[in-house]
Amino acid sequence: MLNRILIIDDAEDMEFLVRFCVHAYWAEAVLEMYDPRCGLPEKSFNWSRYDLLLLDYDLGLADENGLDWATQLIEDEHLPPVVMLTGYASDKLARKALKSGVDGFLDKNTLTPEVFSKTINSILSSIGEGQRRPVETRTAAEKTQLLSPEDKLKILQNVPDRIAARPEEDGFEKTRLLSTSENDAEALAVSKVTEQSASIAQSSTKSTSRHTTSSLLHKPAQSADIPIIVPGYTIQQKIGEGGMASIYLAERDEDHLMVVLKVLSLNNNDDASLLRRFMREYKLIAQIEHPNIVQIYERAFASSFAYIAMEYFSQGDLAERLKKGLDSRTAIDYLHQITEGLGAAHAKGIVHRDMKPANILFRSENSLAITDFGIAKAVESDQLQKQLTVDGALMGTLYYISPEQIMGKEADQRSDLYSLGVIMYKMLTGNHPYVGTTPTEVFEGHLHKPIPLLPDKFSPLQPLLDGLLAKDPDERFQSTDDLLIGLNWKEWS
Repeated sequence: MLNRILIIDDAEDMEFLVRFCVHAYWAEAVLEMYDPRCGLPEKSFNWSRYDLLLLDYDLGLADENGLDWATQLIEDEHLPPVVMLTGYASDKLARKALKSGVDGFLDKNTLTPEVFSKTINSILSSIGEGQRRPVETRTAAEKTQLLSPEDKLKILQNVPDRIAARPEEDGFEKTRLLSTSENDAEALAVSKVTEQSASIAQSSTKSTSRHTTSSLLHKPAQSADIPIIVPGYTIQQKIGEGGMASIYLAERDEDHLMVVLKVLSLNNNDDASLLRRFMREYKLIAQIEHPNIVQIYERAFASSFAYIAMEYFSQGDLAERLKKGLDSRTAIDYLHQITEGLGAAHAKGIVHRDMKPANILFRSENSLAITDFGIAKAVESDQLQKQLTVDGALMGTLYYISPEQIMGKEADQRSDLYSLGVIMYKMLTGNHPYVGTTPTEVFEGHLHKPIPLLPDKFSPLQPLLDGLLAKDPDERFQSTDDLLIGLNWKEWS
């Protein structure tokens, strides 16, 4: 049984991934982070407090790595079993790690709860919980098994698997998805799920909003047709669905604040990379304090999903306002706010990749913010060929996509500016610059058709549009600062 785990890693997003993997099987386990910038733990460090040490290979230090630390730490007789984590997995590195004395080796890029559980249970089964094997026997055992690339993450292949799940976790999986036909006994099980999820959430997030056990025990009833339970929130309704995430309107239990929950289901082999991107990107957004960027309240996970709690906008989105039409002064004001928000995101190294009216929301009549900095864009280029044969809702995004994204190239801040150019044209004219009956026709417009001319009354703004919709990114505005200079000049001229 794992009660306390120490993670030596310099990346906070890795902490979230490990917490997710650990709590899927050891819900009560406590995880502690050790920043390697503090230096190698001293000899007086109390290793006996921990049941497992997860040691990152890349410590973020100029002259030291996890292997260097492992060879020194392994001399301590109280050191718990050690598993090395790395994003640079190879058989050669695995053999070096095991030879240095560690007990296991895990690739961050393919880390899932199942892989983590199988590896850790194999190690604990073979050496006994709270003990360590002699280095010589450890090296011989794993070195043979790492000859197969497919099995490099299965540290002890010949040891029977033991999944260390608590008895109630079996019931947890059965009662997590509810329907309107479930009976009172299942409803009682759900209350247990809520308490368990609360424990997970409280130990796994450094959120600014804290929820207590007492608030969860008095949690208002949630409709049975809502398929998930998020600790600390009462979900009101589902308001959106993406390829990998679902969007819900919810009430925060502690203060009754209405929030939007973006929930990422984690049920496949891509869980590790998706979770890291989900947590890392929203960590950056949460650091941005700008009126034109959505406010992030919390990011955490529970059960088999990760979630983000963010600001709720009650005044709708730009897509709805475009249906009614905008006057030119309002359109330029909106363009200015969007540009300011994008600039704040770009300053943090964040590229939106999916700028469109539906992702621009209003908190009041004249105050807007950019939202949906999501993980769906991570697989965007891989899906473009599939989109060529699909119509309907996908067209909404394809109207705003940049030429380089169509070609499968890396999107940068200039890609967001291209999409902003499409939004600008749509706000001023009510139409898209490039249209078609199929995605292929829309793509053709983005790639090859000339930039459309604005109506005569907007002709002074044509240079701005040309600087946004240039096919070649090098011929566009290179930053939001450049665009703002042009906007301010037009406003005062």
